[in-house]
Amino acid sequence: MQINDYSEQLNKLGTISFSPNGESMWPFIKNGKSTVIVQKITDFALFDVILYKNSVGYRLHRIVKITPDYLIVCGDGLLETEKVNKTDVLGVMTEFYYKNKKTLRLDKKYLSKVKRYYRFKTIRKFKIKIHSILLKIKYKLNCKGEN
Repeated sequence: MQINDYSEQLNKLGTISFSPNGESMWPFIKNGKSTVIVQKITDFALFDVILYKNSVGYRLHRIVKITPDYLIVCGDGLLETEKVNKTDVLGVMTEFYYKNKKTLRLDKKYLSKVKRYYRFKTIRKFKIKIHSILLKIKYKLNCKGEN
């Protein structure tokens, strides 16, 4: 499925599945290794992962604050937040798969991990920095191997 088909597919089918690319949702959703299921849902809860479209393209990020007019979202592997109009939300991730293990949106163990991850900001920042450094090292090693 092409990335520009997400909106159309959700409108037609009500559900889509895809494997996200990028590190913004690490550590819960792994780059190219996880599969997410998104449903056309407009009822949001704190810590839900939403699919939305902004000026750059489609994004899959977590709700960290809800206001009457908009949502504040952040990728688990990012430190910056973004405002998203509720009307720009295409759907909510209802489940995801990693290594053939299914995790549901409302799974208590999963939500407990997410809440703990966001509660301890200093540890979260440290994990993100270490992950970023390891990705840079991996990239450099892969580049040297190609030469």
